[in-house]
Amino acid sequence: MKQFHKISCIILLVFLAGCGDREATGTEPLTKNDVQQNNEIKKELVDIDPQAADVIQLFFENYNDIYKWSNYASSNYLEALFREFLEGPIARSLNENIDKYAKVANEKNIRKLTNYEIIRSRQINEDEIRILVKRLFSDNYTDQTSFRLKKIENEWKFDGVFYGDWK
Repeated sequence: MKQFHKISCIILLVFLAGCGDREATGTEPLTKNDVQQNNEIKKELVDIDPQAADVIQLFFENYNDIYKWSNYASSNYLEALFREFLEGPIARSLNENIDKYAKVANEKNIRKLTNYEIIRSRQINEDEIRILVKRLFSDNYTDQTSFRLKKIENEWKFDGVFYGDWK
């Protein structure tokens, strides 16, 4: 049981490491000029749906601002985030949960994403894509995280996160 608790805490810390809020801290979202690998990112994403490639780029360029990146996430993704991150009951209102998340993220001074690199992408089928991303944060912490995107009502949305690589 202790091992499970340790693993759960590590997963939670890694997840929280990449989440934050621009509004309360004044940190601007990443811009195309801030991300040095934009050309490499586009090359890596060339074999997937172009609309999904745009969503991926917008998600990471706005990663430090939940008010923006949440537009590129499914309700399942956001609900899982809120259940892991917020204490107490989850509100029925998405906007209320986003506000609570932004406030808590600011209070906990969550590290900010400063750069990212798409290491690998794979279109699983017409409605699912997986990407492996190397992320660099404001305190020089780096990780590799796999994300799943799903096409929901004709729009690509981030729908899952897996720490480490997919097999």
